[in-house]
Amino acid sequence: DENIAKGELFYATQFLQRPYQASGQMFKETYFLPERRVRAAPYNARRVCYWDLARSVNDAACNSVGTVIHEKGGEWFVGPVRVGRWEPGERDNQIVALAQYCRDRWGPNNEPTHVIEEEPAAGIDVCKHIIKKLAGFKAAADRAKRNKELRAQPWAAQCAAGNVFLVDDGTWDVGEWVAEHCAFPNGARV
Repeated sequence: DENIAKGELFYATQFLQRPYQASGQMFKETYFLPERRVRAAPYNARRVCYWDLARSVNDAACNSVGTVIHEKGGEWFVGPVRVGRWEPGERDNQIVALAQYCRDRWGPNNEPTHVIEEEPAAGIDVCKHIIKKLAGFKAAADRAKRNKELRAQPWAAQCAAGNVFLVDDGTWDVGEWVAEHCAFPNGARV
């Protein structure tokens, strides 16, 4: 019933401070239809590669995820994306490998800044360690000050507005990425 959905949305937004789409999730599959896919992002776009690190290798529900985002003229292009449950050494190798891939693909003048999400407590040391591994690349830490749902709202708005395109170039699993987005925040594994 539409009134129940509106009531649930109002309650979640106003009292729980956790807004979501009336359909139950923040992202809809229609945001990522095939017509929203391109073979390549603009070459001279601004770029960032953001890494959200898994809290624990033993936590089967969490992946580490590195996402390259390109921005040009108010349009956002996603890809490539790297996802996995890696031991710390392998995770670090994946981060450096993606940094090198980006440099090889777009050159040192167009490569992304690599940003590592800094979790409280031990996250500071992990970020310092990874940034040291990225010596020679542009790298920084990002201390998350709000929960993932609040941080995702501006991105969800860009997706809903049709400003987001997926770079479907065969180097990453676009379908899995869409499924994870559509499951967020309730069923996502990041």
